[in-house]
Amino acid sequence: MASRVSSLGKMYLKKSGAWDQTKRGEAYLKQAGVQHEVENIFLKHNGEWFPMFPMIAPARWGYAPFAGLDLLQSGASSVADFLDNHINNLMPDHDDGTRFTIQLPDANTYCYFAYPTIMGDAAAFLDTVSMFTGGWDGATWSFDPFSDMSFLNMGPLTVQYDGGRGLEDFYVYRTDYQGPSAALAWAVSYPNRPANS
Repeated sequence: MASRVSSLGKMYLKKSGAWDQTKRGEAYLKQAGVQHEVENIFLKHNGEWFPMFPMIAPARWGYAPFAGLDLLQSGASSVADFLDNHINNLMPDHDDGTRFTIQLPDANTYCYFAYPTIMGDAAAFLDTVSMFTGGWDGATWSFDPFSDMSFLNMGPLTVQYDGGRGLEDFYVYRTDYQGPSAALAWAVSYPNRPANS
């Protein structure tokens, strides 16, 4: 299989006469006879190293009281303060189907989930017990969404945050419901993620 490098630092593979851009997860390193998946590959162009795949800050989740549309109504001094001090459980990877377990302790607590927009919009949250998808559209709702119809606004907020890769846009989701709740395992997927992310 032949390969070439574009001037933009992307790697392409030739399959059956067509050049196709390599996707994250298709790159492997063979070491001592064992094939290992690699997170990224860096290509050197004009003396400078470029990542083949975009560097992606980890997704994060955590618990907080109702925080409003600015994420400050729970007492945080800034978006960064809210995400650093409440939404600070880091996800191990960005693979589709990655699981995390939440347990809301009281009627004042929601769960929030944030990830870089480079992963694509409309993350899908699957309740792995009932196999129900949904339940995470509350970030754009007012405290009492049924009094002002804000429940018609569904989906995440978009905020700017430095998750370790520089300032970038993040989506922030919130559970539709507050606690208390039993422990529940969710699986998150990114159905609209770009091919090279």
